[in-house]
Amino acid sequence: MALRNNSDKRIYYWYPYWKSGKNWIDYCYPDTIIPEKRIGLQSIAPHNSVGIGEADPDYVTIFSKIPSGKFSVYFFDKNTETQQEWDSIRDNRLYYRKDVTLQELIDNKYKICYP
Repeated sequence: MALRNNSDKRIYYWYPYWKSGKNWIDYCYPDTIIPEKRIGLQSIAPHNSVGIGEADPDYVTIFSKIPSGKFSVYFFDKNTETQQEWDSIRDNRLYYRKDVTLQELIDNKYKICYP
């Protein structure tokens, strides 16, 4: 799976990784809130792509564990240095969330684009 930044600015992202524990699905659609505890964000340069996850995961199994059938990726305008900054982003929902079904992921050649 790849994330593509189609904007003119560096963006930051986070996604609920399916190997991070049993509660990863809590952050997939329809839940629209990010975790309470500050998490490390990764970045993508303007007009660039990055691979996420692992090589050749079993997407059918991964998506079957998500009750809504939609995987979520969260995009942010800036990185956070403190819990207070994270709390502000979380409380004010200062992020963009993209939700995709398995079929949408397949149709887009396993690429999720921002915006």
